[in-house]
Amino acid sequence: IADDVLLCIQMCSDKKCIVGKNEQVCGYLTCITTDEMALKPAIEYDSSHGLVGLLEPQCIPYQDVKELLEKSTEEIVGYIQTQGFVTQARKVIVASLDGNDDFPVGVYYCGNKGDANYVEGLFQDIVSTAKKCSSCLSSESECNFYCLQCYRKKSLCDHCAVVGYTNWNPLLRPCKSCLELHVICYRLSNVCWTTDCDSKQNGFMLRDNERYPYQVPIPDCPHNIKSVRSAEFWYWIDVDGYLVDARLLLLLRRHEPNDGSRNKMRECVSLKALRNKGKMDVETAVELHRKDVQEAIPDKKVAATLVTELEFKFWKRN
Repeated sequence: IADDVLLCIQMCSDKKCIVGKNEQVCGYLTCITTDEMALKPAIEYDSSHGLVGLLEPQCIPYQDVKELLEKSTEEIVGYIQTQGFVTQARKVIVASLDGNDDFPVGVYYCGNKGDANYVEGLFQDIVSTAKKCSSCLSSESECNFYCLQCYRKKSLCDHCAVVGYTNWNPLLRPCKSCLELHVICYRLSNVCWTTDCDSKQNGFMLRDNERYPYQVPIPDCPHNIKSVRSAEFWYWIDVDGYLVDARLLLLLRRHEPNDGSRNKMRECVSLKALRNKGKMDVETAVELHRKDVQEAIPDKKVAATLVTELEFKFWKRN
């Protein structure tokens, strides 16, 4: 992703994105965003690499394909069954905090297994390149501007003061290479990162990551809204002593008032918003929390034991 990061630095400069700078550093304030997209497991032929679609090896050369075809059908099927397939594509985007630049810098193909350690390895791979300045990216050299001792003391340590640094804050320090060359250090200052809210991502975000002290983890807003919406459908929630489930809105929407009046709930919320599906757009999730929907809920409290309806189930065991 080095070439893409270098281009992103140039785009931030051209678009005059928000920047933190002094006489030594010009760091464009950005956020790293990752998002996963599900892929159907498959093996496809690529003219440049051979067969792709497996986790390991990522590419099967043409010669290996020829050798595999010489084997029996049972051996070929057995080989495929033992392989891990790519099931997710993780897109990495760098966005400026003022919204003027939004640039994809890489795609990682992976499986659906893994834990917080896997996510940390992936994040380290992204950050190690995205933090580099334009000079270090061009020369393919290390780009180091962070000093743990300075950051903990919030003041310059003796070593950094002797070398020539004038600031303890890593966002306002040039890298060692630019400091020695006496040139301005142009780079992306990634001050936060957002991601979806699956278990392995959440496990990494909750860690005390001293390796990324000035980068704040923020749950991705659209995924966060969807997670709240799913929780309201899957669980009974205690609100002011009442057990509440969003599926009860479906019952209110179907209820025909005895006095012949119009059904306010039916006018306020769509049937699509009340279907318990894992995949839904953000507008559907937000629709449940509109003020009109809340006001359409009757004031009379109903004391009853209800079995949540399963009309929109996906599995028999649901």
